[in-house]
Amino acid sequence: GKKVAPEELEAILMCVPGIKEALVSGDPQTREIKAEIFGDISQASALRAVGELNLNLPVYKRIKNVVVRTTPFERTASGKIRV
Repeated sequence: GKKVAPEELEAILMCVPGIKEALVSGDPQTREIKAEIFGDISQASALRAVGELNLNLPVYKRIKNVVVRTTPFERTASGKIRV
């Protein structure tokens, strides 16, 4: 399999208007990429934006699952998102 850098996809997502924070992870069993998003964006708008982004990404980097959070991510003392 090919390696996917979550930071690369997070940076792309952060360019979408309305997205304030993004966390990208992979499921080791299904090998699907999941994005958790927080911001001023609806689930439908987030799905539409990710669908458009996926058109320009190689198949192995495409985001399959999108979850829009209603609360910001919990952060560590250094400001990183707590997983």
